[in-house]
Amino acid sequence: MLSGTVATLLQSGSISGRRDLHNHCERLIYKLQDPHQRIMLSYVLCHDWSDVLEEDALPLRERIAIALRFLEDSDLSAFLRRVADDCLKTGNIEGIMVTGLTSRGLDLIQNYVDATGDVQTAALLASYVYPGRIKDSRAGRWVEAYRALLDGWKLFHHRCQFDIDRGKIVQEGISNGDFAPVEWAKKQFLIRCHFCNKAINTQQYQRPQEPVAIQRRRVCLICLNPMLHPC
Repeated sequence: MLSGTVATLLQSGSISGRRDLHNHCERLIYKLQDPHQRIMLSYVLCHDWSDVLEEDALPLRERIAIALRFLEDSDLSAFLRRVADDCLKTGNIEGIMVTGLTSRGLDLIQNYVDATGDVQTAALLASYVYPGRIKDSRAGRWVEAYRALLDGWKLFHHRCQFDIDRGKIVQEGISNGDFAPVEWAKKQFLIRCHFCNKAINTQQYQRPQEPVAIQRRRVCLICLNPMLHPC
């Protein structure tokens, strides 16, 4: 039915005087489940890309590709602004294609995290611009939350690889002149509880004048399991 309708439309060229065919096409568009078939028939019917770009079932990347290919500059700018506003409002992470990793893009990522709780995606995206290009505390919180999540799951190798890859991005940006020199990771060592894997504040245990027997009775403030005073 679809192929016959499209063939009829292409042969007739215009259906302005054929109300029955126009109504048939509208009913067929409403019944079709495949968004690509719907937009194909809509364009053949109306020769207007605006109806195609309003098809929400079509992936955003495909609608943007259509807009870049066929819209005039003024219409394209209006479409991209509308897409950015809609994605920012709904937290649609695909909108990062329009906003880029800018301050507005971080606003979009924040709305995405609020809606989904997906801190992994936020941390991976933020790693490309933080701390070299954007000084935004939200990006730092996403990265640290993701690192703590990996440590909590005992995925230490994955967390180390994440830190290594972040370092490579920063070093490459500095060598290319894209980033200003920055100390993105302070030199330090971190002591963790053997039982809960949470970081230990060594300041709370710095009492070297106490004998080891007393120090052995100290406990982790998170899980309350006994632990030795860090040397």
